[in-house]
Amino acid sequence: VSDRVRSLEQLKKGCKLIREMNFGVSGSNTDAAITAFESFQRGVTLVVQSSSTDDDKILEEMENKDSYLEFFTAFKERKRMYRSRVDSLVTKLLQYEPWAIAIKADPSSLACFR
Repeated sequence: VSDRVRSLEQLKKGCKLIREMNFGVSGSNTDAAITAFESFQRGVTLVVQSSSTDDDKILEEMENKDSYLEFFTAFKERKRMYRSRVDSLVTKLLQYEPWAIAIKADPSSLACFR
């Protein structure tokens, strides 16, 4: 399996898990939130490290960026041990203009990820 395919599969898995949680993090689903976050983070890391730019388009064209940002914000607030990992993920996403625009457009995301 190529790196591109592996990164896209991992990213899709993370997206699916986050969507299944309705982009929310609560006291009752923190284990699921950790699994979803870690999967998404691995996918983004693989995309960023990939030599191909084809998979970059998947990140750039993702829908519901604001909902994902809400998930990351809530996850960061609830899971203290993951704060630096969430910040690292958002730093990677900021490399992509559509994500940077989405973060700047949302005051709570902007405040959370300065």
